[in-house]
Amino acid sequence: MGTNFSTSSEGLGDLSISGLLKLINKNRQLVLVNLGLSLPTGAIDQRATAPMMENAALAYPMQLGSGTLDPFFGATYTGQSNRFSWGLQSKYKLKIGNNSENYSLGNRFDLVGWGAIKASNNLSFSASLSYFNSDKIKGADTDLDPMMMPLFNTANSGRSQWDVGMGTNYIFPDKVLENLRFSAEIKMAVAQNIEGIQMKNKWLATFGLQYALSHH
Repeated sequence: MGTNFSTSSEGLGDLSISGLLKLINKNRQLVLVNLGLSLPTGAIDQRATAPMMENAALAYPMQLGSGTLDPFFGATYTGQSNRFSWGLQSKYKLKIGNNSENYSLGNRFDLVGWGAIKASNNLSFSASLSYFNSDKIKGADTDLDPMMMPLFNTANSGRSQWDVGMGTNYIFPDKVLENLRFSAEIKMAVAQNIEGIQMKNKWLATFGLQYALSHH
C-alpha cells in the first residue's frame, strides 16, 4: 500500500538443559552421547504496530521460543593429534504437542563436521561443514491470517541447508585469565532448499566467551 514500516522482537530465547554421557575415551579419541531438554522460556506472543493494525501478532520466525518442551539427543566424536583436531556431531530436536498458540515448530536435525589446526599453544583455526533440516510448522496461530503475508502461512516453513564455516579459538595466556577462552566463527550458506515462499539465509556470525571453573 506504499507504506514503509519495520517490526522487531527481542528478549531471551528458550533455555536448554543437557548432559553428556561418555562412551569411549582412549587413544586421544572421545565419543559422547548428548541428552537434553529445551524449556519454553522464550515468548511466543510477541506483537508490534503495523500499518493495518496496532499490537499485531508477529510472524512465526519472529517469535523468541517454541512454546513447547522439546527433548533432544545426539552424539559427538572428537579426535586429536599434537597439532590437529577433528570431530563430528549430530543432534535431533523433537517437538511434542502444540503450544498455547495452537501450533508446533517442526522437528530439527543438525549435523556438523570440523577440523582444526593449532597455530600456537593459545591460538587455533578451524573449518567446518554443517547441515540442518527443519520440518514444517504443524497447526496454526489463529491471530495470523495467511492472506496477509507469506510468513503468516505455515505452508511457507521448513528448510534444509548446507553451510561452510571458518573459525578461530583463543585461550588467554595471562595467569589471571588462564581459564578464559574466546571463539568466533562465520558460516556461509552454500546450498539450501526452502519450502514455499521464504527468505534465504546468507551468512551467520557467532562469537563466544567461555570461562572454565577448572583447567586441566
